[in-house]
Amino acid sequence: MSELHRDQFTLVEAALSDNNGIAKFFSPPNPSDVSYSLINFQNDYFSTTTFIEVPTIDIGTLVEEENFGHIALAKFDIEEAEILVIGVMLARGIFPDQILVEYDELNFPSAKSRASFNNVNQILKQAGYKTTWFDGRSCVSYQLSLPGK
Repeated sequence: MSELHRDQFTLVEAALSDNNGIAKFFSPPNPSDVSYSLINFQNDYFSTTTFIEVPTIDIGTLVEEENFGHIALAKFDIEEAEILVIGVMLARGIFPDQILVEYDELNFPSAKSRASFNNVNQILKQAGYKTTWFDGRSCVSYQLSLPGK
C-alpha cells in the first residue's frame, strides 16, 4: 500500500448499484453505526425505517466512464447492493478474474438472507466462477475458472 498515491484514485460521488438514479439507504438500528443499507435487512426489512437518498451508478456505466478495461479484482462490501450489482455486472459482460464479496445480509441470518445468497452464488457459478474461500459467515472469494471470459 505504501506505493499507492492519491492520484491513482478517483472519487465517484455515487453508490454502486444496479442502476443509475437515486436509492434509499436505510439507517442502522444503532445511530452510532455508520453502515446504511440498500436493503433494510438491519431493521427486519421494515419500510418505515428512516433513510437517506443517495445518487447511484451501475457498474457498467462506472466501468465505461472510468475506462477500466480488464478487471483483475473486484471487491464488494457495499451493504447488500452486491446482490444487485453482481447480476448487472455479469449481464453487462464484465467478468473480473477474482471477486471478493461480503454478503452483509448473512450477518443477520434468515431464510430471506440465505435465499438471496444462494441465488447470487448460483449465478456466479453458472458464469464460471468457483468459490476459493468462505469464512463460514458472510465473506466469499471467487475465481473465474472458465477460460475466455
